[in-house]
Amino acid sequence: MELLYPQEHLTCYNYEKGERPTIEKVGIKKGQKWELFSIDNKAFFVLNGSLRFSFGEFSGRSIIAGKIMLIPSGSQMVFRAEEDCVFIIIRLHDTKHLCDCFSLDVLLREKTDGFEPDLYYLDINERVESFLSFLDICMTDGLKCTYYFELKAKEFYFLLRAYYEKADLLGFFYPLLSKDISFSDLVIKNHYKAK
Repeated sequence: MELLYPQEHLTCYNYEKGERPTIEKVGIKKGQKWELFSIDNKAFFVLNGSLRFSFGEFSGRSIIAGKIMLIPSGSQMVFRAEEDCVFIIIRLHDTKHLCDCFSLDVLLREKTDGFEPDLYYLDINERVESFLSFLDICMTDGLKCTYYFELKAKEFYFLLRAYYEKADLLGFFYPLLSKDISFSDLVIKNHYKAK
């Protein structure tokens, strides 16, 4: 199946053409280096291969196919592909709620005495794999509408809420959690502009 009226999509002002698309697919070859400065919070899905990376206090870490990592805004990262690698990045513009009835700060209630903050990965489960597969097909067809991408980012939030344990979500989102997520997010996104 192919995208109908491709020229209409390409000339639409809502078509993702910028340097910071809401969703993007990236492929890098074994041994290739890739750098990222994250202005927004991002979900990083490794579809194939594996990567070594460093950022902040985390040095020489690895992520493999089938994993999702949260990249907090303000992170400067350096990746190196250990093998040919394909990943999808979704910019998470709204990181306050998973749905209208579930604020992220509620996850702090799941924190137990044994909880140790660390870099935490989620597994790409069956539902998220289907979500990514369909998203990839549509992007390959040329469907890159800003509104479509915003809906897909919201859908990802719903999938997290529906198919992942709260304890796992706590670990995943912990770098973003505070008593006042909105204010914290504002400070983190704008601190690099301060002189």
